[in-house]
Amino acid sequence: MGSSIKAFPIYRTPFWRKRGLNGIVQNGPPPFALVVDNTPPDNSSGVLLGFIQDVEARRLSRMSPARRKTEVLNGFAVAFGEQARHPIRYLEQNWSTEP
Repeated sequence: MGSSIKAFPIYRTPFWRKRGLNGIVQNGPPPFALVVDNTPPDNSSGVLLGFIQDVEARRLSRMSPARRKTEVLNGFAVAFGEQARHPIRYLEQNWSTEP
């Protein structure tokens, strides 16, 4: 299995849509290989899904969970603005640590 982390910041609303953004980012900014809008159909919250792969996933895996979260949210902020640094919830799955 390759090195891969999925990050899910959850926001009160999909705020990026009000800025005319579709929530999709390909090939950056670091640490992302891909970001997609994973907001539920009822728009009850705004959810982004960031895929972190290979070298970036291995680099982030060596960090503490708090430092990794900061790095990931910094990447979301580059793509979607300062509001992206302040999710109401943050989840991640580091597939590299699974048995």
